[in-house]
Amino acid sequence: WSPDGKRIAFVSAPSPKTDHLMFSATIQVVDVETQEIRKLTAADGGENSPRWSPDGKWIAFLYRTDDANRLQKDIYTVPSEGGAPANLTSDFDHNEIALIWSPAGDIIYFEAADRVRRHFYAVPKNGGEIRQITHGDCVTSDMSIASDGNKYLCRREAPDTPADLCVGSIRTGELKQITKLNPQLADFAQSKTRVIRDRKSVV
Repeated sequence: WSPDGKRIAFVSAPSPKTDHLMFSATIQVVDVETQEIRKLTAADGGENSPRWSPDGKWIAFLYRTDDANRLQKDIYTVPSEGGAPANLTSDFDHNEIALIWSPAGDIIYFEAADRVRRHFYAVPKNGGEIRQITHGDCVTSDMSIASDGNKYLCRREAPDTPADLCVGSIRTGELKQITKLNPQLADFAQSKTRVIRDRKSVV
């Protein structure tokens, strides 16, 4: 939904086939009152995850730009009324997912996988330096930004630690665990993990 409740941005694909959903989907915008539908951009596919800015003037979305790597997507913004999309992460070599606008509408937060890890990042709405917020040998996901724009909630898990909820600082990335969802594991040693690398992939 747009913030004013008058429009809805959605993803449309030619058919339910997996390839169409992944590579041929486009973002459409429908006016709730008139039921008029229009394409958000001129792209012929590869779009998903539309997110309205808090003021309703912009839509951030993910778009596939590299035919050689069809799963790699970049973050774009475009005026919600239409216009030329701007790529905010063209030099970022990880696959971005889970876009969230800051309450002030000046920052877009996102998750990105780095081999066997996943972390949170931030990029200015108009482009610029990408800042990594969380660090360490862990997977952080399901991010939610507090209304003051200074704190976030996430789920964090590590090779030797089961998933729990944590609250963190946007400025420093420092995390504080606020739940113990698996207390029964406290008396057990967790299994060890290690990354196995070869020339083609990471397992």
